Amino acid sequence: MMPEKIAQARELRDKGKSYRAIADALGVSPKTIRYNLIPEVREKSRLRDKQYYENHKREYRQYRQKRREEKSVYDKQYHINHCYNPDEISLSAPNN
Repeated sequence: MMPEKIAQARELRDKGKSYRAIADALGVSPKTIRYNLIPEVREKSRLRDKQYYENHKREYRQYRQKRREEKSVYDKQYHINHCYNPDEISLSAPNN
């Protein structure tokens, strides 16, 4: 959220508006308002995200490696099918 909107949200909160009313007025979710106005909410979210990453680091890295391999195969196949004339493709090493 932009600093101007955060300041506006603080003003509305000081006037007694609910988080939902502030969110509606600024066009964001109530969670975004709480995240930006209450430091404890932001810290709790940051710690939860960090803990989740630590608990799932291995699975995440395995997933990323698998996706890299799949993307590499897809990219090669895409280039063969779309970027080159199949009659001109040589599978042997280029001559220097």
